Amino acid sequence: MRYRLLSVGVLLLGALVPAPAIAEETAPTAQSKAAARSLADEGWNLYTAGRYEDALKAFSQAEAKVHAPTVLLMMARANEKLGRLLEARAVYKRIVEEKLAAGAAPAFVQAQASAKEELAALLPRIPTVRVVVRGAASDAVTLTLGGTSVEPSSFVERNPGDHVLVATITGRRPIVRTVNLTEGVREQIVLDIVSGQTDSREEPGAGIRDSAEISSGSRDAGRPLAGRNAPKSSSKPLLYTGMALTGVAAGVGAVFGVMSLKKESDADDLHVALKEQNGDHACALEQNAERCKTLISMREEAVTHTKLTWGFFGGAAVAGAGTLIYYWTASSPSKATASPRVVPHVGAGGGGIVISGAW
Repeated sequence: MRYRLLSVGVLLLGALVPAPAIAEETAPTAQSKAAARSLADEGWNLYTAGRYEDALKAFSQAEAKVHAPTVLLMMARANEKLGRLLEARAVYKRIVEEKLAAGAAPAFVQAQASAKEELAALLPRIPTVRVVVRGAASDAVTLTLGGTSVEPSSFVERNPGDHVLVATITGRRPIVRTVNLTEGVREQIVLDIVSGQTDSREEPGAGIRDSAEISSGSRDAGRPLAGRNAPKSSSKPLLYTGMALTGVAAGVGAVFGVMSLKKESDADDLHVALKEQNGDHACALEQNAERCKTLISMREEAVTHTKLTWGFFGGAAVAGAGTLIYYWTASSPSKATASPRVVPHVGAGGGGIVISGAW
């Protein structure tokens, strides 16, 4: 874990320190302190149980009753656990920017230091994205991401996860797309309205991932990108790995197969020897107890080796089949790799925009 969690006692200390230590105008009442103590304790138990949403609610209620940087710190951490990096950043900054009184409790000073450290580690993880519009004037397109307006070609910060991008174009139906943002990634989305050039890519800047374009126009509608006649060089390591795994699995399976046959043969020899000496009920005699135990053990080992043999042979078959399928997929022309496109459509019921392609 990147940081050490505060103990319950430290959390509760935040609800009990006198007002001058946290520069509050009025001191909390005994009733407020008791309620905050109970809520902070509840929040801690929920947090350690992995129930971060409920923990955040409890910590927020405790903070509303009695302010304490230690409780704020747990609120920031709960937000971070929930993937709400922007909300976590806001709380961390609130702790860092707070001016503690000269007599502030050591726990508050430590909470502020921890918040500063954790904020610095959080900032590079916040995803950023910008939408570049092609084929239309910027003032003719209105963009929203997650329900909030964004300016074309301007980077904006969002929490990781799925966000709905809506492009409203004058005289057309809105274009709607779900965008998935990853921690630590600066992503660029190209929205091509009318050019029809589906196989072009805007060169991404340093650290920027260029997403698939959305194009509009009927010239290239339905035309896939150029097919591939041979696996890309980047595919070769995977092919070699697949072949190696197939060979290793088959080899290990063969070894266990030989061991199984050997154990079974040895068990048969021992069984015959016991039967010749003492008849069909040799293992019922006390004098043969140890040899019979050995016989049973050998049979069990033979069965185990047989299972391992078929397991590794099965793994080799799966690895081999997967390698072949990957090879055929990588080396044959693809019919489903066209960039997503938005094609104007006019029908009896009126006009519209059709979004096609693989997302």
